[in-house]
Amino acid sequence: MLTQTHKYNAVKANSAIITDYDNQTDFSNFDMVLLELKNDNSEFRFRQELYNFFFDSNIKILDLGFLSNENIEDLEDISSSCYQKNIPLILISKEINLSTKIYRTLTSKQEKISPVFIDTFVEYTQENKTIWDFMSLYSDFLWHPALIGYQNYLVHPNIIRELNNGKFETIRLSKLIQNNTNEPYIRLADSLSINMNAIKYSDNPASQNPQPNGLSARDICKISYLYGLSENSKFLGIFNYDGEKDIFDVSAKLVAQIIWHYIDAYSYKKTTENQTKNEKILHVSLDDKQLKGKSLKFIYNENSKLWFFDIGENHKIPCNFKDYDLARQGILSEFVENFLQ
Repeated sequence: MLTQTHKYNAVKANSAIITDYDNQTDFSNFDMVLLELKNDNSEFRFRQELYNFFFDSNIKILDLGFLSNENIEDLEDISSSCYQKNIPLILISKEINLSTKIYRTLTSKQEKISPVFIDTFVEYTQENKTIWDFMSLYSDFLWHPALIGYQNYLVHPNIIRELNNGKFETIRLSKLIQNNTNEPYIRLADSLSINMNAIKYSDNPASQNPQPNGLSARDICKISYLYGLSENSKFLGIFNYDGEKDIFDVSAKLVAQIIWHYIDAYSYKKTTENQTKNEKILHVSLDDKQLKGKSLKFIYNENSKLWFFDIGENHKIPCNFKDYDLARQGILSEFVENFLQ
């Protein structure tokens, strides 16, 4: 099945990443799978940076190396193998439209999915129609999807209205920076697609569509870390990295750091999951018609330092302290309110 992938051997002894792969490799022996798609001769140099990092974890990653454009159909087989064994897939590619193949796998069990897209702007062109294809193909499976980090002056208001009508939560860049509203959506997500064009040019000089404003390198690493804490994490896609423009490998370093932060958080989550649960249950009573006189149950996990709230039948939704603090003041945050409708 994976005969067209090529093993990448630049692993240092101090790295937690392992590449000893052959056709008989059992995916279940690994915690994650890393794959790079190449449709031209561009060099993706993030591995040289990633494998020089130190990892304070025991996460084992199966690096499948490169998959050529001619063998792109293998992508669905790879993602399906990961999905069946509940192993997250990290995908690096210039082609963001290829992510639809991953979502085809995620919806194969007819279950709801909660994707998050990090992007600067949304338009409809033949080259960039990912979200529109996604909405038409998977609308029946969407559960609180989100577009995060877009810049309002680059997106026609009709497009945002269309996305909101299609069940998308949309968080513009200024709102994200001011209020840190993205954490619950990122931790809720089972897939995260990062368009590197959403990062401002000064932090991402290899951008294919340079912008003076955008997410910072710190912002995107924090988002990646939060996604690593998600209890549903299945797919991390990093798209539109242009190696030919990356003269000093600054963007390659950033791609490597995005991956490192995801691994670090994923490892932390696994560690805290193995500890004895130490959860505080906090009930908040609200005079709100949606609650019909019932209290809202918040949960604080003292091991992981993460907040949740219960929407019934022991179904926990990630949130943050601000959601709890507003509830104590008798106010439902916009995020919590979305789940009580």
